[in-house]
Amino acid sequence: VVSHATFALSWEPAISNYNLTGASLSARQGRAQMAGASLVYPAPEILLPEDARNPVCSIDLVRPTIGEKRCFIIAGRDNPPISRSVRDRRGYGLERKQALYQQLLLNEHDSNPTWDRIERDIPGEAKFAFQLSSISEGGKRPNLRHSLHDKLCVLFSDGSGFGQLKEDYIAAGPDADAVERHRDFDKQIRGWRQKLLATLLDLLLDHHACGQPSPEETLNRQQRNSHRPHVPPWTEDNVIRFETLLWGGDEQLFVLPARLGWRAIETFAEQTATWTLDGKQLHHGIGVAFCHHDAPIARVRDLTDRLAGESKKVTRAATLALPVVLESFDHIGGVPELFFRRRTPKNMTGMKTPAALFTLDMAQWKSLRTVAEYLARPPVPEDQPVISRRRLRHVAIALHGGIGPGVVKPLNDLAGEILPNGEFGGHYAKFATHGAPAERFWMLLDEFWDYLVPEPSKTGTAP
Repeated sequence: VVSHATFALSWEPAISNYNLTGASLSARQGRAQMAGASLVYPAPEILLPEDARNPVCSIDLVRPTIGEKRCFIIAGRDNPPISRSVRDRRGYGLERKQALYQQLLLNEHDSNPTWDRIERDIPGEAKFAFQLSSISEGGKRPNLRHSLHDKLCVLFSDGSGFGQLKEDYIAAGPDADAVERHRDFDKQIRGWRQKLLATLLDLLLDHHACGQPSPEETLNRQQRNSHRPHVPPWTEDNVIRFETLLWGGDEQLFVLPARLGWRAIETFAEQTATWTLDGKQLHHGIGVAFCHHDAPIARVRDLTDRLAGESKKVTRAATLALPVVLESFDHIGGVPELFFRRRTPKNMTGMKTPAALFTLDMAQWKSLRTVAEYLARPPVPEDQPVISRRRLRHVAIALHGGIGPGVVKPLNDLAGEILPNGEFGGHYAKFATHGAPAERFWMLLDEFWDYLVPEPSKTGTAP
């Protein structure tokens, strides 16, 4: 793998202004790397006669392929033509992903409660899914809504102004302590992220988000074992339905079952609420996509990145999340801002950004699920008023069509009777923020109903 990488090393005495010196070095390195020649060394096969040469790599479309017949790293493809670089990097990546969790959770300690639990409950060497089809749960849970059977939650988080916070933290001390304060900052962030990961994994284990890998992953595990007989085999036992696709700096990208996506954001918010340095709160923008496991993950990843950016346009002074449901991927393959502008009713314009109508702070995020769970419960007593799913849909359609806020008053009155102690009014009022009207509550409740109540009771009133 090292033979396919490039490294850059620069140094300069940090006599004064540590932050400026670091920025100068980074810019110098970036320019040097971009100015350097980029060469692709051909495999030996390129020297063979033309009729004996192998085709171009089917992944990077640049390097010539190697002569191996099978590759365990590409799902559903028996003989993909790949280059040595792609084979080495992807093989290494899969191995490192499995080792990453133990490394992060233990963090040079002998034990960690979450890792000890994983070791006890999940046998085998490869304890985490690495095919998206293994993360979606299909029909394996009896009460899971059919609409969620093959769905995932892709969660991308990006820090709001972490770079500036780091520079301010370093500059707050004397120049002689700059390097040490930089180390302290990194150590603090690593500790917080370690605890965040542990809490997310505990959430998955608590809700039994583990099971047999998909047939595609099972095949890949078998092929991997045949290619690497000198290392412990990857068994076909239960795996945790979770994958980390990005872990670096202030960005994280997680994939987990769709039924746990809403709770995962709540867990993220609870953990990051205490991230404070020198009295300054660290906030995030979060992009969330609920999609099919066959959706092109590179495009979904790009989409969630853009959604996180749109959420931060509303405000950077709080952690905000912007969710979408991708029933058909191509409908949001363009610019998210234009997509949200088209979806905004004509009588709800005037907000700072079109995404503000669909962006939620963490109090709103939790309130939406709390109300949904109350409305989905069987009526007790039986003559208690209910809000049917059909009625909710009709009101949401009316709001999208530009009908005024008066259309929601009957629902507000009913919800006020259903929720105890007059709690509904407090939940509803939270949604009138950032120029967005409170009645958007009912639009969002309708849109995300299946993900708010993913496993309804068979006797529930709002199916």
